[in-house]
Amino acid sequence: MNRVRNLTADMPSLEEDENKKSRNAEWVNNVAGDIYLTETLNIMQDLLGE
Repeated sequence: MNRVRNLTADMPSLEEDENKKSRNAEWVNNVAGDIYLTETLNIMQDLLGE
């Protein structure tokens, strides 16, 4: 499950430029696949009781 997404406020800026859109898509995919970041977020959710 991919929980990584851009903020709604950032979308108009990203949609203006194909280069930005492409770089952003690559960044989102890299972040989504980062097991350390994913585990950090899981720990934070546990600490917050969510």
